[in-house]
Parts: sequence; structure tokens; C-alpha cells
Amino acid sequence: MGDSLGDLHMADRAVGVQNKLKIGFLNVKVEESLELYMKKYDIVILEDETLNVGNAILRKVLQSKQ
Repeated sequence: MGDSLGDLHMADRAVGVQNKLKIGFLNVKVEESLELYMKKYDIVILEDETLNVGNAILRKVLQSKQ
């Protein structure tokens, strides 16, 4: 999860990771940046600084592991 394109590479060196879900928060320059963010991130959240979407996804993943 991140709010800049540089954040896309935070997990690049993570060992043993099979899947990555890239969630981008776009809060400024939305119109100018939306197309690029949609190409780079799997999910783009607009003008919402909460972690509600990320938390909901994490809950579902953890429930499916039980």
C-alpha cells in the first residue's frame, strides 16, 4: 500500500512472497494521475486516507486461512 509510485517497490525484495496486491491511495492531483495509478496499482483508492479497504481485504484473507 502506498500513496506514491515509489511505494510500488517496497516489497520487491521480500523473501517467500508468492502474491502481491498493490493498493494505491490517490489523494492529490487525482485527475492528472488516475490513469497512471490504475496501470501500476491493482486497486486505486481515491481521496480516502483510511485503511478500511486494506483492512477488509486482510480480514477476508485471514478468514480463508482458518
